[in-house]
Amino acid sequence: MLLNRRQVLLQDEVRPLKAADICWNFHTHATIAIAGNGSEATLSEETSRLSVRILSPSNAKFEVLSINPPAPQRPATDVRNLIIRLPRTGSPTTIAIWFGSPDEQPSASPVMALSQWGK
Repeated sequence: MLLNRRQVLLQDEVRPLKAADICWNFHTHATIAIAGNGSEATLSEETSRLSVRILSPSNAKFEVLSINPPAPQRPATDVRNLIIRLPRTGSPTTIAIWFGSPDEQPSASPVMALSQWGK
């Protein structure tokens, strides 16, 4: 969802049929710096910066992994994986990630059910 023409809300709704670990991934060439609380990160590439913030679930934290796919896949040099790992759950889970300028804040209460988007 495009918010205020300057921010993006990326949202996934996961409804596991049985208990499962949930992983959310975002691959980028940018350098990733995670803030101390783990729910915010800054992506940097040359002179550009982008803030990334977990809006839901509230207990989620970012991690950074390097990408090194096994053969016969082509090597992915200088690619990083911004990842969220959620512990085993059988409950519906909404993962909402805000992307915007480092000097902006997310719009008030942007997280809503996907079925409500565009209404």
